[in-house]
Amino acid sequence: MKNFKKSGAILIMAGIMICTLSCREDPELLLPNRPQFNVDGQILADHVSFFINDRDAENIEESFINGHGYLNPTTASKISSELSHVTYYETESSVQIECGQFTFSDENGDSIFGDYCGCGDYGDGNVCVDMVLNITGGSGKYRGANGSISATVNRDVDDVNSDHILDLKGVILLAK
Repeated sequence: MKNFKKSGAILIMAGIMICTLSCREDPELLLPNRPQFNVDGQILADHVSFFINDRDAENIEESFINGHGYLNPTTASKISSELSHVTYYETESSVQIECGQFTFSDENGDSIFGDYCGCGDYGDGNVCVDMVLNITGGSGKYRGANGSISATVNRDVDDVNSDHILDLKGVILLAK
């Protein structure tokens, strides 16, 4: 009976530790009163560069995108953006975005940054990609920020003059 009580106590302690550790991954559970910034914006690419890394691997390209836009239309703050990633054209109609890094900077030089990945479809001259941007930090008023932003891009790849626009939606959790 003594061993049973000891084992039961160990299991209860392990359950409490697992519950505590799982709560750590959700910053809202740790700091429920953190200010947040809702994102509902757009980035228009000013410059897009594509490089094929390996001549034998035509289905892989590295992309660099510089642009401008806003995170929320109700704020007057405009942002500039830098994004880079590796694109894998997996089949004749699917694309995978990996190893993405982004930085969004406002007019004052304050920025948020992080990583992203995504997937999508292409064909008939159009590409549609959905990505998740994970905010890992920031500077200035965004110092200590985290959260995530969903980004979608729809583009006519056959039209050289078509805009490369990222639609953004999500929440940035700010440090107190």
